[in-house]
Amino acid sequence: MMRVKQKESKMFYNFSLSSRIPKEHFLRNLDEVIDFSFIYKLARPYYSHTGQPGIDPVVLLKMMLIGYLYNITSERKLAQELRVNLAFMYFLGYDIDEETPNHSILSKARRRFGNKIFEQFFEIVIEKCKQKELIQAEKTFVDSTLIPANASLSSIVDCDEKIILRRSPKAYLKAVDELNPVESEDDKEQKREKPKLQANQKSYSKTDPDASIIRHHNTQPKLAYKQHIGVDNGPARIITACATTPAAVADEHKLPHLISKAKEQHDILPKEVGADTKYGTADNYRFLLESQIKPSIPHHGGKNATGLLTKDNFIYDKEKDQYICPEGKILRNTGFAKQQRHYVYRTNSKVCKACKFLKECTKSPTGRSVTRHVNESFLEQAKEHLNAPSAKATIKQRGEYVETVFACEKKDLGLNKAKFRGIISVHIQSLLTAAAYNLKKLVKYSRGFKKKLKTVSDLPILPILETNIARLKQGLRDSEPVIAVSNLVDSLFLFFKHILGCKLAYNMA
Repeated sequence: MMRVKQKESKMFYNFSLSSRIPKEHFLRNLDEVIDFSFIYKLARPYYSHTGQPGIDPVVLLKMMLIGYLYNITSERKLAQELRVNLAFMYFLGYDIDEETPNHSILSKARRRFGNKIFEQFFEIVIEKCKQKELIQAEKTFVDSTLIPANASLSSIVDCDEKIILRRSPKAYLKAVDELNPVESEDDKEQKREKPKLQANQKSYSKTDPDASIIRHHNTQPKLAYKQHIGVDNGPARIITACATTPAAVADEHKLPHLISKAKEQHDILPKEVGADTKYGTADNYRFLLESQIKPSIPHHGGKNATGLLTKDNFIYDKEKDQYICPEGKILRNTGFAKQQRHYVYRTNSKVCKACKFLKECTKSPTGRSVTRHVNESFLEQAKEHLNAPSAKATIKQRGEYVETVFACEKKDLGLNKAKFRGIISVHIQSLLTAAAYNLKKLVKYSRGFKKKLKTVSDLPILPILETNIARLKQGLRDSEPVIAVSNLVDSLFLFFKHILGCKLAYNMA
């Protein structure tokens, strides 16, 4: 018999919000794993002891987290979801008949707190992960990813326009004098070393002046920021440090900051650091080696034109501070380039022109030159380490660890585009994205989800395999190879069946 359900409103309900949330729900597990009461201490300096009570700061942080955990990029939509999603209400501590917060309180909270409280929140999340032994601190992988800015290319204007519009005539003339001073003799000597223009010196976005205008090969220019992170090599792949900059900031400049911050805040000092070629500078090698850290980072060195001799073909004489070319000619120290922080070694142009290997060595009409960075000795130490198999393995692991973290942040946590404008607000987004990622891992591993076997030797079937290999050897000696091979095949079948079973259990957990 077919039944038609009637829509009728009851006068009284026997209802418990907690009973409607499944025990395995992520937000219920998150609330059990972490006590968010520490937020009160972080937020107390930002509230007055008088006046009308505002929204609970724990509710504010939890509300923001929900937006990142469930990739709700619109705060208006987030506020709407809070009114209809029972799990969200339960996580915030609201009952079914309570009015949930308005979306406007989130922007007010960001302005009130700045980025400090969010940095503290992120650091506490890392500490919770460390307490759960999710951080191995054997290796740290460092990389960055672009965050497209929340601004259009049509908002870009000339910096000259900014000067004219925002300054009085007197201030403008003063700026002209400052930008065009009378050159002294020392200034003329240093003029050869022209520093590169920094981000947004020529143009900027009126909508988001902090965003950098960048352009890659064969692509349209765009406005963007960068998130820089350090990722631990443990199975959980916890983010141990996070920084945000305009996209024009070079990646290599942030490596010491990421490693130092993890050490200062959490006493996390890896034995080895893996990164791509952009980070392979002499300064970074020096920082890592002086910190007793192995630099598994390919060298970011300039390359000669195809077919020309490289710097490695020249021998450095430390005692005489000179280089010797493959033909035995001397290249002497001719000066120091302050901007590049390296010494320049040259030989007489006549000597080079008379050399039979001139075309294979240089195309310069003034002869061959070689540079030596002030930290060249650390570069040489790093190159020795890079020849080791362990360093090559770490370099290969980098993409496996860091790129998967970025993929999760962009696809699942909303980092595919900046939600806000200005470096402070984008940094808050970056911090909360990283915190949300770490919290997902913390819940997963704290509740016993996805436990990995440490090594193949942990498999209980391995002794059976070893026994049958021994039987195979004995069978061959006893002229019973058929029986021995049969036993070995059976044990291999059990071995791979066990591995497959572990893999299925791991994926279903």
